[in-house]
Amino acid sequence: MNRKILDYAKQLSSLNSFNARRFCKLKQDGQAFVPYQFLWVLCHLGFVQAFATTSKFNHANNKFPKGAFGNAQGGRSTSARRPKITWKKDISQGSYTKRSILPLIRTPAEDLMEQIRLKQWESALKVFDFMKGQDDYQEDVGIYIRLLEMLGHCKQPEAATHLFHKMASDGCKPSTEVYTALLSAYTRSNRLNLALSTFKQMKQQPHCFPNVYTYSLMIKACSDACEFDLVRTFLLEMRSAGIEPNIVTYNSLLDAYGKAGLLDKMENLLLSLIKDDVFKPNVWTQNMILKNYGKWGQVTKMEEWYERLTSLGVEADITTLNTLMNVYGKERMFEKMTAVMEYMKRYHYNLDTISYNIMIDAFGKAGMVQEMHKIFNLMKFEGVRPDSITFCSLINGYGIQGIISKIKKLLQQLKNHDVVPDVAVYNSALNAYRRAKNICEMEKLLLEMSEAGCFPDAVSFNIMIDACRSNGLHNRAEELLLQSQKQGVRRQLQQN
Repeated sequence: MNRKILDYAKQLSSLNSFNARRFCKLKQDGQAFVPYQFLWVLCHLGFVQAFATTSKFNHANNKFPKGAFGNAQGGRSTSARRPKITWKKDISQGSYTKRSILPLIRTPAEDLMEQIRLKQWESALKVFDFMKGQDDYQEDVGIYIRLLEMLGHCKQPEAATHLFHKMASDGCKPSTEVYTALLSAYTRSNRLNLALSTFKQMKQQPHCFPNVYTYSLMIKACSDACEFDLVRTFLLEMRSAGIEPNIVTYNSLLDAYGKAGLLDKMENLLLSLIKDDVFKPNVWTQNMILKNYGKWGQVTKMEEWYERLTSLGVEADITTLNTLMNVYGKERMFEKMTAVMEYMKRYHYNLDTISYNIMIDAFGKAGMVQEMHKIFNLMKFEGVRPDSITFCSLINGYGIQGIISKIKKLLQQLKNHDVVPDVAVYNSALNAYRRAKNICEMEKLLLEMSEAGCFPDAVSFNIMIDACRSNGLHNRAEELLLQSQKQGVRRQLQQN
């Protein structure tokens, strides 16, 4: 059992970077004495970096070497004091509330559920493997379902397939829910052919008959791929099996028609469903209808359906109003966009980061940098935290107008707002400098990206190479092209 605990500690050593010496004051003659019972406690607290390496641990007397938790002289470390834990402390990439911070010591099953919640799929599978190695482990099909759903959200279809086969080899019989979770993992990764073959296999298994959720999942996947013949086939199968489509099924079909630009079919289907009283539209129906009309620039139709669905008792939520603002912003109908914002304030909707990002992006693309800056200041004043998308829109807005002096300031403000710059932020800055033909700043920014551990992608190299060529720096352009090829980045040529 002792060796198993250490193996578990090693498996979890990548979960966080907390140092055990911040919390451990156990010292005995300059050495830290840690019994295995306390080792398990440390493991679940997440302080595994200090003891996960077995070479540091003396198995003969259960002791760590001198300095494992303190300084080299065995004295008290300046960082040995336990920091004050607030109720919003970030532990292992998750915020613990006052209620959930109490049970810090978790069993393996609780640890597994926590990793699933955080969508740490690699760590979750390692914890699951550890659990299966315990003498008191009992097969639970519910755990497999939760893991398959998590792998679907993480878009890991290969890992989901491996887990499914492993479940069968362990003697755990699949069920309808297991197959539905597996199909979800395939469809979320756009593996339609694999999903179809698995669905066919599912129908041949005893006691694994598809239910309304399974069919809704397959209908959505086929609809997104514009395979409407398969959609009709599935609807006929549902009727012959006595399964009534639910609102999720119809919403998926309506959304597919809208995404494909078949707005007449979308509208006719919705009208027939409302007329026949088949289902009552909900807020998801409303948001999807408005989004698809706005996507294809049919603002009048969007407004008509907003009024009609509101009259049917569908109440708008923050996503509904953000959708309206986004459409008005793209169509440069700024008065209506501002009116929606005022409506949200009047009726006590809390504008979120997405709301402000929509307005900042709209004003920036229109070259209205003063209005853009006002919205950004209002966002900070209201205490809404900006994200990387906020800074991308700001940099793009100033770049379009050639106000390059603002770019450096914005990149510095990222740190003040605890926003980690991603490759999209750097690409926006590179593009702004390209517009100003400032190759020197572009080179500095490219170096800063590498130092920050944010490696250039195809878009980054595309911007750099085109800027060098347009300014006559052909040798430098060839160097960048070779560098992109060495890094395995396929250059995507811009279509001007």
